[in-house]
Amino acid sequence: MSMQPPPLPEPELSRGVVPAPGLQELAGFGPRLVARMIDGVISGVAGALIWISFRDSSSSGSLLAFYVTVLGISLLNDVALTAIKGGTVGKLLLGTRVVRVEDWKPVSAGAAGRRWAAMMVLNFIPFLGIVDSLFIFSGTIRQTLHDRFAETVVVRAVA
Repeated sequence: MSMQPPPLPEPELSRGVVPAPGLQELAGFGPRLVARMIDGVISGVAGALIWISFRDSSSSGSLLAFYVTVLGISLLNDVALTAIKGGTVGKLLLGTRVVRVEDWKPVSAGAAGRRWAAMMVLNFIPFLGIVDSLFIFSGTIRQTLHDRFAETVVVRAVA
């Protein structure tokens, strides 16, 4: 017996929100967590490769190169790829997409940027990254704090 996420809640439908074709269900916590882990591994591996290549130089230079690489990969993955394809590498692999709350259409680069910036700020403040993630359990459309800030929601791409 497979567990399927509940359909879009009635209050959202009553406000005129109509899901885009093929994006009918909200993404659950599990796929979103695994997608974020995949994205973290991608950024971490890229950063580690850069750090290893700079390790013979000054330690501050290699550490700076690591941080710049991780930040750059995160920016490309979370902003550019989300604006172009609808999700990060992890989200796309797991069949989820980021859409606007108002009409379930793809997000703009601005909305993807706001979502990423909010996530970065929340993750750098102790414990707020965890609080951000737990907000997925507090609402009818499973929004984290960074989703609420950018007015986005994560949905499953139904084939």
